[in-house]
Amino acid sequence: TLILGLVAGALIAQGPAAASAQARTQSPESCSCRLGGHRFLLGSRTENPFVGSQVHTSTGGGMAFGFEDLVDVPLPDSSVIQALTGDLAFVALGVDYQQKLWQRFAVGLGVTASARLGIDAQSILSQGVTSVFSSHIWFKGQIIRGERHLLSASVDFRPNSAVALDPVGWAEGIIEDGGISDDNELVKSTDAASASVGLQYAWGLRPWIGLLASTDIGFGDPLDDEQDRELRWRGDGNVSIDLNEVWGWPIGFLVGGRYSDFSDQASDILEKSVLTNIGLFYTGREDFSIGAEMSRSSSDLKTSDATLTSSTVSFELRYFF
Repeated sequence: TLILGLVAGALIAQGPAAASAQARTQSPESCSCRLGGHRFLLGSRTENPFVGSQVHTSTGGGMAFGFEDLVDVPLPDSSVIQALTGDLAFVALGVDYQQKLWQRFAVGLGVTASARLGIDAQSILSQGVTSVFSSHIWFKGQIIRGERHLLSASVDFRPNSAVALDPVGWAEGIIEDGGISDDNELVKSTDAASASVGLQYAWGLRPWIGLLASTDIGFGDPLDDEQDRELRWRGDGNVSIDLNEVWGWPIGFLVGGRYSDFSDQASDILEKSVLTNIGLFYTGREDFSIGAEMSRSSSDLKTSDATLTSSTVSFELRYFF
């Protein structure tokens, strides 16, 4: 339904968009995200190499299947490892603002609120409800910019805070302590942070097709006080196609992927993950972008040897000025 609605709206706007497509192609600087006449589609799965001023919002949610948590259940004379399995649901809402500085630099600030919860008896018992509040502060500068190529570098800092309802941990604490103690809390809060440096690259191959790629490396504190600081590395990229430059249809789509060994919103339960995504966007206006991204990922769990598979949908809105 979402995709059909976007396509229908784009086709309705086809007339005026087609009339101005040639003018936009001849003026690469008319949009801060154009190179070689190509208007890049900026979703939320690949880092943005452009320094233009913009506001971006993202709202989404999804399901994760195959969660498994190994719990040590104490018995009178021994203990037994019990596997709690189930599925998880999660939602996220984010907004960020980037301000251009001079000609080649930008500074930005973003905030994201997300929540995950179990949706069946065992996953509710194991995971309860976890809310994560993340901030994102970055400084970005263009290193090389040509007619078709752009290379930028960035420094990022991400403070995170989590509040979790932990029924299993609370019950284990009662058993170990022989009763309820002040140190054993049902609702726990944790503060963490991560920092990284990265490179972002854009290549406008033709007015109708472009390539984005980025990578970063740094350190991150998991959202679990019992886990040590981890090295974080991420690499991602996508190919975007704008049909507005081919047939005058104000529709664009992208296909991309991402590898990450650290998750800011789920660093307490996830290790490395591999994600693939597709996106559909409206490209009829230079100062405005709206669309949807759908992704599927496979992640290694810290709680067991199982693999967590998740599917997400997010709605992306971006305004350039």
